[in-house]
Amino acid sequence: MLSIADLRLRSLIIMIGLNLIYAIPKVPSPYDENGCCISCGYTYCPTLLECIRLWETECPKIINPFLPIVN
Repeated sequence: MLSIADLRLRSLIIMIGLNLIYAIPKVPSPYDENGCCISCGYTYCPTLLECIRLWETECPKIINPFLPIVN
């Protein structure tokens, strides 16, 4: 039969082990929320609805026909 000291030591070891598991940092994803590979140079273009490289493809601006034209 285990003594109180042995039980405390075992529970302490388990708690330390759990803390080590939760202390492992999460590796960030190379993809953004739209699925574009950031490290590959891709950016999401909302008007084209796809991932593009800005130096290869232009992302057209959204024009709102309901806004007044201001010079």
